[in-house]
Amino acid sequence: MHTRVYFYCVPTEGPGPVAYQHLVVCLAEGLRALGVSCYANVNYWPLDTSRTRFLLEHNPEVVPGDCDIVIISDDWFTWGGRPMPEGLFRADRRYVTVALDRQDGTRLITLQPEFRDFDLVLRTHYNESTRYPGNFRPWAYGLSERIIEATKDAWPTAERRNVLLANWRHSQNPHSVRLAVERTFLPRIASVLPVDSSHEALDEPPQSSYERVLWRETGRRHWHDYYRRLRESAACACFGGFFITRRPANKAGTISRGLRRIVTSTGMQTTLVSQFDSWRLWESFAAGCATFHVDLERYGCILPERPRNGIHYAGINLQKIDTTLAMLTDDPFFLIRIADAGRTWALEHYSPRASAARLLTLLKV
Repeated sequence: MHTRVYFYCVPTEGPGPVAYQHLVVCLAEGLRALGVSCYANVNYWPLDTSRTRFLLEHNPEVVPGDCDIVIISDDWFTWGGRPMPEGLFRADRRYVTVALDRQDGTRLITLQPEFRDFDLVLRTHYNESTRYPGNFRPWAYGLSERIIEATKDAWPTAERRNVLLANWRHSQNPHSVRLAVERTFLPRIASVLPVDSSHEALDEPPQSSYERVLWRETGRRHWHDYYRRLRESAACACFGGFFITRRPANKAGTISRGLRRIVTSTGMQTTLVSQFDSWRLWESFAAGCATFHVDLERYGCILPERPRNGIHYAGINLQKIDTTLAMLTDDPFFLIRIADAGRTWALEHYSPRASAARLLTLLKV
């Protein structure tokens, strides 16, 4: 039987800011590559400058009830406060329902009782210490065709600028992990691997007409010069997230949120990190950079398929920075080896096609 999928998407027409529905884009690209027919309530993700072709197109003759899977992301609710689609969980439905959740913080809309009716809630930033409802499964930002295309002409790893890119997109409300990295890790590694902390002017529209479309549709995250620097640089710092405490397990509660603020304000470090996933992590993998992050396993970070520290990326124990410095000084090929292996691993497990296949496996479709 031919599988059909229906997406609820936030409209992006008009001149104002738009919701970048990255997880929707990745899955729709992958599902189409697998031969699955995809539909949506509106046209979403333009494929040309004139906005005449879209990745997801609205067909008024196809409604959710005609499909096998119905997918809705947290953007639907958080971008404009839309209610749950009427009749989504009707008793006679034959489709399965999937919610996509890449929300930051701890006050997740997907923790509300009505989300227990979904067959699956796919959650990025999944942490081993957090108590999730039974229909939650770990997910990841992963790669889109846009990211793969923007990073495809990467320099050979042996010919790259011998620098570590370390420039966070947001400086306000900084993540406690990044604060710790700036205080303890970057000054130490700079003596072995120079740190490039320069920034691009991301708020200025690109010159290329289609790149201006992508710049707008991604909430100003797509910028040619940024991807050029990734393609030319040996390594990239992809640290992000907040140190959290193991207890209480309910990270959305008042006590947990208060403890997180105390940990951040005092500069404390714990062995658990929330909000660790990012576009930069996957951009770094795709560009063939040696990817630096915290040791995902040590800090309780769960992915559907987790990269191996020292093989696919450089996972840092911030309490034992000397270990990482020793790897860099003792093994002159360390950066080249993990850069090449990391890119291969990411394309194998987190290309749009791989992510879509993972979803179909979870749903047994």
